[in-house]
Amino acid sequence: MQKTTLLAATMIVSAVPCFAQTIVNTGFMFNTSVGATSRGSTAGTSHIEILARFDFDDYRAYGIAQPTGGAQIMGGQTIVQDQDGATPEMFNIFIYAQNPTNNDFPNYAAGSTPGAAALTSILNNAGPTFNSGPTAGLYTFNFTTPVTIPNDVGDVFWSAELPANPLWTADGLSIQIILGNALASPFTTWDLPGAAPISQNSYGLAHDVTNAAFSYASRRQIWVDLRSNGANAVGTAITNQTAYTISNVAPGTAGFLSGVHPDAASPPNNSGRVDDISFCVFPDNLAVGSLVFKLGAFAFQNPMLPLSAFLPGSTGMLCVPPTAANLGFQVEAGVRLDYTITIPALVRPTLAGAQFVFGAIALNPATLTLTGLPCIRQAF
Repeated sequence: MQKTTLLAATMIVSAVPCFAQTIVNTGFMFNTSVGATSRGSTAGTSHIEILARFDFDDYRAYGIAQPTGGAQIMGGQTIVQDQDGATPEMFNIFIYAQNPTNNDFPNYAAGSTPGAAALTSILNNAGPTFNSGPTAGLYTFNFTTPVTIPNDVGDVFWSAELPANPLWTADGLSIQIILGNALASPFTTWDLPGAAPISQNSYGLAHDVTNAAFSYASRRQIWVDLRSNGANAVGTAITNQTAYTISNVAPGTAGFLSGVHPDAASPPNNSGRVDDISFCVFPDNLAVGSLVFKLGAFAFQNPMLPLSAFLPGSTGMLCVPPTAANLGFQVEAGVRLDYTITIPALVRPTLAGAQFVFGAIALNPATLTLTGLPCIRQAF
């Protein structure tokens, strides 16, 4: 069940560690807009977990990539809403790995105690209490200890455990979301992806603890960004959607809906769409003066290769094949680097069912070492 949203301009920070590099968002929510708030598709009053799926088929080698192919995540950011801020409630945050025998689901059975199988947890967080009536807060969590996530073996899940509330929708906690379908009034903001299939048709999973049931809600993305102290990059789509104007200007939106599934093929999945694509590299944690090489391929490198095998002292992984095309390089000067591809009209009819993988490697000329950046697959 979903409601319209109210966002209060606030940030609540939990557990701030001290690391040599800057902890920043990975960028998964770069240039996105929320359209609703939700407690899942069916269990509005139940004890519920709202889970955001970070799909292994979309992104690889984000965070500080490890030699085995996994990554370290330093925290996350999400937007929590309370329908009545005058009656405060608590919530818990968990991170789970994927169930090795059940793709697209976390590694525990429905009805299990939330957090029992978690890689980490942040417990007893107070919901937003700024005023009576609907109120929301932007929550940023930095873990005191890095969490190693096995992103070389499957999806990763960020979960918010919300207590039961029989008064929903007049009261109760929820998590804000990006809608993936066009809805009737009062909803006005949504991001419609292209024709490429989305696993489970959604990135938002609900775990109804009360009734021991998993259910993927209607097409959506939970507004959650992971945080890292590594180098970050995202893929984006530049669209002409009137209901998602944040995506209309380059470099577009990095959400998992259009950002990962651009509506760029002809004929389009949504009438009138002619999406272009971009690859955006963020300057945080890259040495100024580094040469950032943009790489393109038609598949991920599997298994990923440690860059230290090519140049000793390097960090991160090569997540595109060594034969990937070099799309050119830019010099890191403390600003975001965008590589935008304007797709010719003659090419669009050939894109249906195709995919393209962006990646990047930064060379620090002062140390002659490499830094690996995440890879993204955009499917058409």
